[in-house]
Amino acid sequence: MAFPKGSRDKLEAERMRHRKRQTYLEWVLVALMAAVSAVLVIIQYHWTGRLSRSEAEHSRSNVREQLRQVNRAWNAELMEIWQEMRPSAEEVAKSGRNAYALRYRRWLAHESRPIFSRVGIESGAGNSPQRSEINPATGRFEPWADAGGTAFAQFEMPGTATSSEAAVDPQEWIVFELNLDYLKKTWLPDLSHTWISNTEDQVHVRVRTNQNPTRIIYGSQAGSYGDLGTPFATAEMFTLRGSRLARGGESEHRWVIEAWNQSGSLDAAVSAARWRNFGIACVLIALSFAAGCALLRYTLRSRRLAEMQLRFVAGVSHEMRTPLAVIRGAGQNLATGVVWDREHITQYAQMIVKHADQLGETIEQVLTFAATQKRETHAAETVSVPGTLDDALEASRTDLQASGCEIRRQIAPGLPQVLGDPAALRRAFQNLITNAARHGGTGGWILISANSLKVDGRQIVEVQ
Repeated sequence: MAFPKGSRDKLEAERMRHRKRQTYLEWVLVALMAAVSAVLVIIQYHWTGRLSRSEAEHSRSNVREQLRQVNRAWNAELMEIWQEMRPSAEEVAKSGRNAYALRYRRWLAHESRPIFSRVGIESGAGNSPQRSEINPATGRFEPWADAGGTAFAQFEMPGTATSSEAAVDPQEWIVFELNLDYLKKTWLPDLSHTWISNTEDQVHVRVRTNQNPTRIIYGSQAGSYGDLGTPFATAEMFTLRGSRLARGGESEHRWVIEAWNQSGSLDAAVSAARWRNFGIACVLIALSFAAGCALLRYTLRSRRLAEMQLRFVAGVSHEMRTPLAVIRGAGQNLATGVVWDREHITQYAQMIVKHADQLGETIEQVLTFAATQKRETHAAETVSVPGTLDDALEASRTDLQASGCEIRRQIAPGLPQVLGDPAALRRAFQNLITNAARHGGTGGWILISANSLKVDGRQIVEVQ
């Protein structure tokens, strides 16, 4: 079915508008998918932030409770030791202050741990109390020598009041001085490993004095803790009820126990994890967007290729229709006897042969195009350029005679042979010559030149 030229132009314009509109909608869809993905990533970032903060606070609360448990275990053991060393009123009435020495030596008999460096008593009230140290070997009371700088490791617990002093504050106090070396190397590490999870792998623990933060009692990590930032969990330590610093039930703590996350600040670790997840999500979105763009470009390219193939098929069909119509018409004339004399029969036969050759050439070009699309290659051979040009001229002789064009040859002598496909080169030269003969006008001339050149140190043959 044939359409007028104006109708074909309108149909082509409408087809182009439809294709542009479809392409625009496809790009809008890709952009919309990217925008939705970005919104989902932002929402996920906020949600993970809330969950991370909640998880961080939960972790902080757990570690804080574990630190408090360390303090409770510490206090319970010290209170139990104090109860064992505190004599009863009857013992004090019978033996006086020697009852403290007896209790202390009895405790040492079954306790192998060097928890205290020394133990003594302090008696008297007012501004002139007297402090004595109990000699663990003899049980005698000796003057308490000021060791200097160890007051933070000392604590005092009430002694036993006599019956006449029961309603007032105790007049005697049991003085304990902790063995700092045993605390650092054994006791506090054992408590930390018992009550605090992941002490070695994820959590660092430090015990320091409350009044002097630079005085470190124990640290699970050697070196300074300044580069770890603010501890993410702290708790009071050394809170003994009834001690000299905590009369009347007030629990004033002497030490502080702190915990750090091994990777630094817990908030910083949570923030880093959030940004890392956000970055990964952005990369995934970018990859998805790139994949969508690549798919869309591939679709557009495939669509254009399909249209080119349709136009190619239409063009080939048109090229084949003409010689077929001539062959059919000549054959019918010969078959029905319209042409009967020998001269006209010969003319018609030559016409059939000519258009059959043209039809075969068209089929050969289609096969060449199909082989090119399939990337089929042939083994390279040595080809003589002048000989291939002669073959192409001979194959195009009919079109040259019909056009009346003159062939002018400028072939340089001694041209080197080239590597290539002889049939493909012949068809390429033939197409060029045939197109020049058909579309160059009648009675003109066609110049064919071939020269040898050197380009970038390589010798080539140029054909024009």
